[in-house]
Amino acid sequence: MNIGSKSVGRLAPSLMKMQTRSLWFNMEGKSVARVVREMNSIQDEDGVMKQLMQRQFHEKKWQRRIRKKAESDIRHLNRELGTIIHQIFQRKKTGQ
Repeated sequence: MNIGSKSVGRLAPSLMKMQTRSLWFNMEGKSVARVVREMNSIQDEDGVMKQLMQRQFHEKKWQRRIRKKAESDIRHLNRELGTIIHQIFQRKKTGQ
C-alpha cells in the first residue's frame, strides 16, 4: 500500500478527529423516565439517532463498518448510563 501525500486527504471519517462532549445531568428531584427523556432529546438535537436511522443505500464496506461501530458504541453507552442512573436511584432510596 502506497501512502503518499495524495492519500492523506482521503482518510475515512472514523480516522478523523471527532468532536465529543460530556453530559452532566442534575437528577435531583427527577424521575428515571424524565432523565432518560432529556438524554434522548439531547441525542436527537445532536442528530446522532437520525444519522443511524437513515437507511444506507449502496453502502460501502468501510461505511458499514463505521455505522455498525457507532451503533454498538451507542448501545454500550446507553447500557452504562442506564446502570449509573439505576445505581443513583437505588442509593437515593436507601438514603446514602
